[in-house]
Amino acid sequence: MKTGLFAAVVVGAAFGNVVAPAFAVDTSAKTKPVVISVAKPDANVSPAALRDTLAKGAFAFFWNETDPTTGLTKDRAVNRLDKGKDTYEIASVASTGYALAALPIGVERGWIPKKDAEARAITTLRWFRDKQPHEHGFYYHFVNWKTGAREWKSELSSIDSGLFLLGAVTAGQYFGGEAKILADELYARTDWQWMRDGVAKSQPQSLKPLTLSMGWNPDTGFLEGRWQGYEDPYLYMLAMGAPKFALGGESWKA
Repeated sequence: MKTGLFAAVVVGAAFGNVVAPAFAVDTSAKTKPVVISVAKPDANVSPAALRDTLAKGAFAFFWNETDPTTGLTKDRAVNRLDKGKDTYEIASVASTGYALAALPIGVERGWIPKKDAEARAITTLRWFRDKQPHEHGFYYHFVNWKTGAREWKSELSSIDSGLFLLGAVTAGQYFGGEAKILADELYARTDWQWMRDGVAKSQPQSLKPLTLSMGWNPDTGFLEGRWQGYEDPYLYMLAMGAPKFALGGESWKA
């Protein structure tokens, strides 16, 4: 799924100064969320119809398992509810990013009205701007989907924050207006230089590693692992193209 979001960096490459007009997007849908249902496919279903069912099912997960107030999306859900109510309450910032990126797909495929999808995007982006705990624009990996509070003593994750930002950029570019302004704000406040490892400003910049740390823990500091493989190029594209705190080309080569 990471590769599916990779193009979001290209979509959001050009960020200009935007003056916020008065927006009239109705976010009241968050109090009465639309629930998307997917019918069980017939045994003789065609391959094309099966693909459509699977695609709609994937979108239904991201839509139905997102809290309508916070916009946070669970990182998993039960497949069968006949064994009891789903009490799982853990969201991940990566899953929330995937959900944001899925909204334009849901609209284009006719699975959700555009006004509802836009309202969901704005609700999520407002929450992240105003209420979601963060450090230097990076977010905890796992959080409570109702409150946004850190769960499982999880790390402030650079890679999962990147996945969220890709979804935010995608939604912002698609819906425009307030969604784009919010996405731009979230992208701009992400301090990629800090995530290089947090060397004090009084020390020479040459002491900083060129690659990004995998994350930060409030109790133990920066994680020793670095992102320097083929599974994470989008993270460096985000960091190099950032309007503030951008990394230089030497980080890509590293």
